[in-house]
Amino acid sequence: MTRMTKAEATRRASYHHLAETLTALEAALNEGLTGGGFIPEEWREVAKVAPEPSRTRVTIRLDEDVVKFFRLMGTNYQGRINQVLRAFMLARLAKVVPGPEDVSYRPSRLDRYHLGVAEFFTQVQLQNQRMAQGRKCKQEELKLRRMLGHLLDEEIALDLTPEERAIPEGMIEEFLG
Repeated sequence: MTRMTKAEATRRASYHHLAETLTALEAALNEGLTGGGFIPEEWREVAKVAPEPSRTRVTIRLDEDVVKFFRLMGTNYQGRINQVLRAFMLARLAKVVPGPEDVSYRPSRLDRYHLGVAEFFTQVQLQNQRMAQGRKCKQEELKLRRMLGHLLDEEIALDLTPEERAIPEGMIEEFLG
């Protein structure tokens, strides 16, 4: 049995807390809709609860209609705004809502391999043009061999099938043969 990491435990706990919060919110909204009241009864209870002592005072600019919406619900509208923000935070921590940290800005190893192959082919074409002009450069040839060796190592590391490999066998034999 594998051990659960602290991050995974936190993610799961946040997910379950979010589910409970959303279930309670849904029930409150349904009761408010079916009970004929504008504000669900559970939200009225939230308005009566004193704020937690660990809160921090901040200045934040919100859209006018957002503030009006929450103020219409009665006293402690800031507490309800906090609850909405908490639900969003829990959703992010539970990875239910993706965020910028979920976006990979760095190409994957396979993408880097394909970029390297494209660069290799560009360098081969330049070397062929030089050779057609009668300019043979040993250093460039060694550079291409090193690039090819690196790309072949990447193919092995990525465990690519022969169909997935981007460098034709003939080219490999030509360079290494």
